[in-house]
Amino acid sequence: KVNVEKKSDTDPDIQEIVLTKTQIQVTLADELYPTQVLEGAAFTVFSDTDPENAQTVYTDSKGSILLTDLEKNTTYHIQEIQTTENYQTDDTDYTVEIGKDGRIDGETETTLTLTNRILRLSVRVVDTVLRSDTSDVSAELYTSGGTLVESWTTGSTGKSFEGLSEGGYYVVLGG
Repeated sequence: KVNVEKKSDTDPDIQEIVLTKTQIQVTLADELYPTQVLEGAAFTVFSDTDPENAQTVYTDSKGSILLTDLEKNTTYHIQEIQTTENYQTDDTDYTVEIGKDGRIDGETETTLTLTNRILRLSVRVVDTVLRSDTSDVSAELYTSGGTLVESWTTGSTGKSFEGLSEGGYYVVLGG
């Protein structure tokens, strides 16, 4: 028979232990405008130890993905497979190595700040003497193969184009 007695009438303090999981934060934004984040871009994530078990994840409304529950002593590959709108994907294979201690270069987390680019073209018609924008001139943008992209009349500011395909272009002024 064993008798158990309470040493005091007060309960011991509850000790809270805070653990931070190892994590990889991926953020995706416009190359020229880093505050313009890209929602809905798709990435494939897989490890060297289990490449057949690749997962597809998507950026949220903040242009972010948070990867947690990562295995120790494992290298992870993060590749963009689809982007949004007229952007071009980043074909880089980003690798992050989780050490034997579950750390990434001694830290509990790392951030990959990635960007996508969109092909942009700005056309301004400027007076050669006064160096000011010239208005009311008809202008046309063509691909190098001679396909008309757009016609417009110049104004006090330039004309911007986004989402163009890679290649050569030329402008015809006044016909």
